[in-house]
Amino acid sequence: MVSSSAKGKSLEREFADWMKSNLGYSKTELRVPITGKVSERSYEVDIHAIRYSRIMNTIRVIGVIVLVVAIYAHVAEDKQITNVAARIVQVVSPQQTGNALYILGGAGVIGGFWGKSKTKVHAWVECKNQKCNVKRHQIQKLMSSIEDVRALDEPKWCPKHVFLVPATDFDPDALNFARGYDVTCYRKTSDGFELALG
Repeated sequence: MVSSSAKGKSLEREFADWMKSNLGYSKTELRVPITGKVSERSYEVDIHAIRYSRIMNTIRVIGVIVLVVAIYAHVAEDKQITNVAARIVQVVSPQQTGNALYILGGAGVIGGFWGKSKTKVHAWVECKNQKCNVKRHQIQKLMSSIEDVRALDEPKWCPKHVFLVPATDFDPDALNFARGYDVTCYRKTSDGFELALG
């Protein structure tokens, strides 16, 4: 017989994977502790999901590629690549044309990593593996925990999005409360998850 804890972990893993493939999240962590301003004990976040800016990630990748090309051009003494980079940098700083590839590559990598960290979006996901539907008081309890974390001056991370995913369904009143608190609710289906709209 499978324990309710094992079923809960299974639901968490399933939704975490689904978030990556369907909602564009890059990273997920299960059962993450986080402290609040008032509570002395940490809250356990079922899934902490992170989504990065795709544009900044692309800039970072391009920066790494340019840096690798710069190293290659330097080692192989490839004048053609060096001349192209020099023309690009000459527009901004003519005296730095000899270091053009390193400047472009370094700027891309630094800009990409900085932008990636600054455009990071965090999500708090609560999974409910229970036999009954989600009730209104469970939404209230979840939001109380989240508001306690958001009240910190410098939290480790702060959730921008909140998701609630039960193994069953929602009471109508619970869905109304969820909408009021901007909690996105999903239902489990046979082939994944769907938005719980009512």
